[in-house]
Amino acid sequence: MKARIYCIAILMLLINYNSFSQTNSAPAGNNPVLKEAALKANQLRLQEKNRSTESIASTSPTYFGQLNENDKYMGKGQEFLNMITLESLPSDFPQYQKGWDFVEYDGRVEKYFKEHKQILKDVYKAKF
Repeated sequence: MKARIYCIAILMLLINYNSFSQTNSAPAGNNPVLKEAALKANQLRLQEKNRSTESIASTSPTYFGQLNENDKYMGKGQEFLNMITLESLPSDFPQYQKGWDFVEYDGRVEKYFKEHKQILKDVYKAKF
């Protein structure tokens, strides 16, 4: 019982402190110096956010080719041909099926290359 009363008292103190700090820390609405400082701080925050987003985007793996869900190789047929020593893709090469995402199809192609390293060019053999 004492613990319950103690918890309620602390909760009420926290609520009162929170509302008090919000009313005392809010900038004056008609003070132009404070408004300008807040706008500058907001612009700096947005610029920093954009910089961090750009750096994340530049380090994340992406595929720059044209993905085509209507193509049986998802638009990457020529890329696959450039990786192998054959003139055309083998008949048992994985073909894209609707509903697969890029990662799933790419995983199937990678598995195929691991199982058929003999058709890969030397520069790609180490990758798989």
